Amino acid sequence: IPNFTENRTARSFIESKECMGVINGGFYTKDNQPTGLFVTGNKTIRGNITNKLLNGYFVIDQDNTAMIQASPPDKLVRIALQTGPVLIRGEKTVPLAIRDDEFARRVVMGITEKGTIVFLAVYDPENPWNGPNLADTPRILSYVTARLQLKDSLNLDGGSASAFIRSDLSLEELTSVGSFFCIK
Repeated sequence: IPNFTENRTARSFIESKECMGVINGGFYTKDNQPTGLFVTGNKTIRGNITNKLLNGYFVIDQDNTAMIQASPPDKLVRIALQTGPVLIRGEKTVPLAIRDDEFARRVVMGITEKGTIVFLAVYDPENPWNGPNLADTPRILSYVTARLQLKDSLNLDGGSASAFIRSDLSLEELTSVGSFFCIK
């Protein structure tokens, strides 16, 4: 769900009963635009950009098949989100070298062997705004990769612009979130 100019909170989607769960989407610019490819409901809001950090594409095609790709889709899709970096590719962690890396809560999406979409929040239970360096996140995910049968994984926006709300967990955002995934 685009939220680039509306500035709705994750909690507002829960309270209005539009969603049972809400997770933040990808990154956005200071002028409230997605940082790369953003397609929702078959409509392209922004096209692809070349960016070494935003090197993954979450896609749901016209047959409702979810995938994480290394390149933008070359056909019409229902949903596409350019974000990154890719954290796991083909069940193997992707080494990252991040300049100016910081400790922050991380929100990650993955696709399992069976094609199921999984969302994960990685944070410090003592301080939910804190979490690992981005470069350490693939190694941390490796502990759950086999159990979840995670095939591919992709970083979403994190830190103060992250939200992860479901019935048993509420990690709300501190600053505006550009887009959301709505779990119905």
